Amino acid sequence: MIVDFIRYLLYGLAFFTLGVAILSRDVRFSELGIAKIIWLLAIFGIIHSFHEWLELLEHLAPAIRTSPFSLFRLIFVSIMR
Repeated sequence: MIVDFIRYLLYGLAFFTLGVAILSRDVRFSELGIAKIIWLLAIFGIIHSFHEWLELLEHLAPAIRTSPFSLFRLIFVSIMR
């Protein structure tokens, strides 16, 4: 159980850090060709981190696997992807 907690926490944190690090950079003067769309990777990282943390929440509190929570998660992931 503790291994799963650490795994989901760090995995989500890694993607969240990726997203925040990219969004905090000023890429207007970058010479990289991909710099114009790198914000998409940042958004993916943040969304994926929240997805992982929602799965962690489901593992910590199995009683939360109710229909409203599953619907919220489906809507959240569908809108954000």
